[in-house]
Amino acid sequence: MKTTLEFFTKTIATPDTAEALTTSRIFAKSVTIQALPSNTVDIMLGDSNLQFSTANGSPQLVPYQTEHYENVYLDQIYLDVDTGGAGQGVSVAYQVHKLL
Repeated sequence: MKTTLEFFTKTIATPDTAEALTTSRIFAKSVTIQALPSNTVDIMLGDSNLQFSTANGSPQLVPYQTEHYENVYLDQIYLDVDTGGAGQGVSVAYQVHKLL
C-alpha cells in the first residue's frame, strides 16, 4: 500500500445551500481545504445540515485560510457561502492509501 497526494478545486454553485465537498466516497488520511485567494466572501465548513445564514461556530474561511482534517470521508464535509457568494471556491489537497 502506498500513500498518494491528490488535488482538486471545488466551486460553490448555490449560496445558502450546503454542498458536499465531493460526491464520491473517498476516505482521506488527511485533507487540507484552502479558500481561494479570489474569493470575495467567507466560506463556511460543516456537515449536511450546514446553512450559512443560521450557522454559528462553524469554521469560516477567508481567502487563503486553511482548515485541516484527518481520517475523514470527503463526502461528509460540506461547504456554504452567504447570499451573493456563488462561484466562490476552495482548493483541496488530500492523502489517500492506494493498493500497489
